[in-house]
Amino acid sequence: MEAILELQKKLQEAQNKKSKSALRLNERNVVDIVLKLVAQQELKLIYTSDGKEYLTPERVTAEIVALVDENGGRLSL
Repeated sequence: MEAILELQKKLQEAQNKKSKSALRLNERNVVDIVLKLVAQQELKLIYTSDGKEYLTPERVTAEIVALVDENGGRLSL
């Protein structure tokens, strides 16, 4: 009897779990969300020179600081 109750409990837990794929957005939805946030000026993005990536101003600042720290306080442009 205890084994049946344990199996029922495990089944209930498995049914209550949400799968990871159910929580994912497809690429087109993500693009739409990002474009809407940029249009509403809720999100600021900096386009890279190759046009394939976008960076936030905070990420650019962090990368510059990391480069300056690595090179002893100097950075060649």
